[in-house]
This record gives sequence, C-alpha cells and structure tokens, in this order.
Amino acid sequence: MDISEVILSPRIKMVFVDARILERSIRTFKKYSGRNLSFTDAVSMEIMNEFGITKYFGFDAHFEGVVEKIL
Repeated sequence: MDISEVILSPRIKMVFVDARILERSIRTFKKYSGRNLSFTDAVSMEIMNEFGITKYFGFDAHFEGVVEKIL
C-alpha cells in the first residue's frame, strides 16, 4: 500500500487549514504559551473544535487539562 491509497481512503478526512482556523490557532497558541504547546498542537486543537471533536487518543502531555484524553 502506498501513501496515495491511504490519503484517498474514505476513512480519512483531509483537513486544510484556512485563514479562520489559522487565526484561531494563533490565539490558542498564545493562550497556552506557558504550557509548551507547539503551534502544531494549537492547530490540532482548533481543527478538533471545528469538527466538534472533544476527546483525543494520544500521549501528548501538552493536551492534558486542555482537551479530554481517551485512555
């Protein structure tokens, strides 16, 4: 399987960051600057907000206390 098969899978939703998500991401990045949140984390959080995703599965400690984690 090559990457194009993965990207084109109906299970995958490609999300492109538009100006609105970018602006919100910048605000989120600044808001959580004391938590060592990366800009990529801030963008991920705003994409989650955009699509109503309230929980995440992962091992990123930067999200703790900001986004609910699925154990």
